[in-house]
Amino acid sequence: MKCRIYTNIQLVPVGVNPVIMLFPFFGAPQISADDPDFGRFDDYINAGNDLFQLSSREECDVFVLPFDYSFDKRFESVIREFIKEAKSFGKKVLLFYNADDDTSIELENVIVFRTSFYLSKKRTYEYAFPGWSVDFLKAYSQGTLPETKHTDKPAVSYCGYVDYVDDSWKIWLSNLFGRNKSKPWEKLRGRAVRNVLQSSKVKAQFLIRDGFWASGVADKKAARQEYAENMMSADYAICCRGGGNFSYRLYEVMSLGKIPVFINTDCVLPWKDEISWREIMVWIEMDELDSLDQKVWHFHHLHQDRLDQIQQNIRNTYESHLSPVGFFSKLALFLKG
Repeated sequence: MKCRIYTNIQLVPVGVNPVIMLFPFFGAPQISADDPDFGRFDDYINAGNDLFQLSSREECDVFVLPFDYSFDKRFESVIREFIKEAKSFGKKVLLFYNADDDTSIELENVIVFRTSFYLSKKRTYEYAFPGWSVDFLKAYSQGTLPETKHTDKPAVSYCGYVDYVDDSWKIWLSNLFGRNKSKPWEKLRGRAVRNVLQSSKVKAQFLIRDGFWASGVADKKAARQEYAENMMSADYAICCRGGGNFSYRLYEVMSLGKIPVFINTDCVLPWKDEISWREIMVWIEMDELDSLDQKVWHFHHLHQDRLDQIQQNIRNTYESHLSPVGFFSKLALFLKG
């Protein structure tokens, strides 16, 4: 039986999009065909009516706030009245907060799926929500898993910006006098990249950019192609948080069946009770960054005879739990209890 949801699309503020969950019923925002993420929700839009059905307030399994949660004071009364209405019918409200912001959401009678928050501060009603680009396997690898590199020295990919690449005295002085304005999470990426570059145990497959979102490349589709090719050039890929405490790259890497080298920053990962996350990635705590290369080397040689299986498991996990269709399929079951 489908999960029955109640919403009120009339509550969506002017200029604001409906939440992704409701795209099959009310449509997705139009984006240019030149956008690298064009069509990323098409499969879910086609499948959503098989997972959910719009229902009445009396018969639904859950109320769904029809727009992304916001701390904007203009929307506060609308959100609170919607929650109050749900409570009067004995139902909870499903909220989505797809943002870098990690401010605590202090509400009752809600189920919150959000991208950026911390395990140590997690509320019982908060759950992790994936970040979605296109399915990289379909978009850049013709739907076929890239061939596993059975090499003695594992290759690690990274494409993007870091605070700096080398450890020159100029950089040391810049840090000393506070001229390096990188944020702490940016420095995590830099430390990971420098560890691999200086290692004899692993091989670096890096494409370092001049800024975020390939700021030095005008053609964003070409930049995304280079990014995908960089990931496909190695079995392992560094995944670290961005502006929010989550990683879009994690899901892109997994869509290609590549093995994440995941830098844990007190993260909450989706479906953490169903997915054996540490079995399908190289898990790096922040205080282990200086031994990142050793941990990759150890994982690679411990599992060298089953790397193909691990990479297939990663792709399967992406399809079943983390792709838009997979995630909302699991969400439908979760909401029905």
